[in-house]
Amino acid sequence: MQLCFFSILLFACQEDSTNLPPSEADYFNDYEPDAMKWGLVDANNHIIVDNVYDDLLDPINDQLIAANLKGKWGFINKDGKTIIPFSYKTVKNFSDNYAFVQLFDNSWKLINQSDKVIHEVKGQSFTQVQEDMFAVKSIKGWQFINAATNDSIDQAFFKVNDFKNGLCIVKNHENYGVINKSGDAVLEFKYDKITHDTEAGRFIGKVGKQYVLINESGKRLDPLAYDKITSSQESTFAYKKDDSWFLSRANAPVTKIEGSKIMNASDGFWLVKKDNLFGVYNNQAKEILTPTYPMIQQFQDSIAVVMKDKSNWNYINAEGQELLPFDLPIAFDFKNGYARIATPDGVMFLNKSGKLMKNLVFPEIKDFHNGLARFQDYPKS
Repeated sequence: MQLCFFSILLFACQEDSTNLPPSEADYFNDYEPDAMKWGLVDANNHIIVDNVYDDLLDPINDQLIAANLKGKWGFINKDGKTIIPFSYKTVKNFSDNYAFVQLFDNSWKLINQSDKVIHEVKGQSFTQVQEDMFAVKSIKGWQFINAATNDSIDQAFFKVNDFKNGLCIVKNHENYGVINKSGDAVLEFKYDKITHDTEAGRFIGKVGKQYVLINESGKRLDPLAYDKITSSQESTFAYKKDDSWFLSRANAPVTKIEGSKIMNASDGFWLVKKDNLFGVYNNQAKEILTPTYPMIQQFQDSIAVVMKDKSNWNYINAEGQELLPFDLPIAFDFKNGYARIATPDGVMFLNKSGKLMKNLVFPEIKDFHNGLARFQDYPKS
């Protein structure tokens, strides 16, 4: 009797494949949903969307959230209301008001927020839409398409990046260059590597062993060539010249920094490597932590993960002080004010004060985005 009840329950949770097209029927014949379901919770442990979904993507777009119900994907809002019906085999998150969706015949389409098809994708590899532009890979290479106009750039490229400030770093078969949305070359294809320093509105180009600075119009900013240049933050950047490292700040003297490497650590901080250990400087070229740890990750919310050894991890704050009085076997970055912590009781969160939020404990929970986190648990009966 129990076996019969379980069979009926499992059948009820799956899509009826009797009258489905062959490709869809084959998919659901092998589809086995997890007994635990996904929902959305806020930082105060209020369940915003009940855990009734087979899967959810992170609520990066708080207007349209990708959700899987009984094997089919669609989109809901943050109140759990269905906005785009559950009809797709898989989907990507919305980016720039567009999302890629896959049908059960494995073809891909680009839709807008009204579920209107904008473009039939001829290929299985593509980039997310940024500034209305996306790229699709074919036998010719990567080609860009404008989602707003459906116009395409004729040239095909070996490698592509996202458009930023109306410009994109691309590579032909030999070198890197930069194009605009019309496909015109803003930086000629002569560089071994290009980095877009969007905060400073410039590019860092590498030719051989030398780095140069170029503005977004394609003109050299200064005649100097450097051994290394980092991206900037708050008008500060680091560079290497003649085997020495310097921090260059706007309206301030250049500061020489003792170390073998400097890296942009975000949030106004710089990692300095010396004798295989990392320390931290701030944007004012002030040392806030002497080289102490074999690894320091990027700062997120002015807090960084540090590794003491492979089994002991902690966090440091903006003053270089450890956040926790105890070490962790593994540590995750802070995102939107919280870091996930694995405990014997389940996954919970650590706040920026170093306090465990014991009210938020689930078998599985992901990072917060726009004040919401997706969690997995057994549904309430």
